Amino acid sequence: MKRPVALLPSFFLIAAFACADGPADPAPELPPMRVGVVNLREVYNGFAKVKDFTDRLEAEKKAQQEELTKLEKEIKGKYDMRDPLAKDSKLRMNLTVEIVQLEAKHEFMVKMWNETVKNKLDSGVAALYNDIRDEVDAYAKEAKLTLVFKVDSGRLTDDEDMGANNKINLRGVLFHDPSYDITKPILTRLNEKYAKEKPAEPPKDGDKPGDGEKPANGDKGANGGNK
Repeated sequence: MKRPVALLPSFFLIAAFACADGPADPAPELPPMRVGVVNLREVYNGFAKVKDFTDRLEAEKKAQQEELTKLEKEIKGKYDMRDPLAKDSKLRMNLTVEIVQLEAKHEFMVKMWNETVKNKLDSGVAALYNDIRDEVDAYAKEAKLTLVFKVDSGRLTDDEDMGANNKINLRGVLFHDPSYDITKPILTRLNEKYAKEKPAEPPKDGDKPGDGEKPANGDKGANGGNK
């Protein structure tokens, strides 16, 4: 019976310290929740800058493949010249050395280009994502949104280059009311901004600056003709 009584002073001492600090500060009042959602897949598919980026990569890939094809034809030609020759032929030995050198060059070019494309793809996708993220941030602040979630549309399909588990894990929102979707205004703003920033395309072969333009009202030259 004495042990519980002995604990009472310590209990009251702790309570006294707790009360000395006064009541806890009230939690700050949070703004009303305003939510938006963006379908990044739709943004990437409709963003003109993404198409231009992929077109440039495809053009580079095509040019590289043409060089590889040319080199492969050269290697095949060396084989066709070498194989009928006698094994102890000096010309055969020289052609073998050339073939080894050309094949090493081919292997190096493939490895170098694969690495280059990978780096360009990684940096390009990161830059495009940052453009989209910045536009979402600006739009959300203007519309006074509290949160913006990334969403995907509809059910899973088989035309995606990833396993089912990965596709499921990437989908953080299972349902949203369509009225929360801000994908279209985000995409419109991105394309309008890019149209202003996009550099002018160089004239095609054979085109001359000013082709098709005629002086208005029969004007001739800078001074409007002879007076």
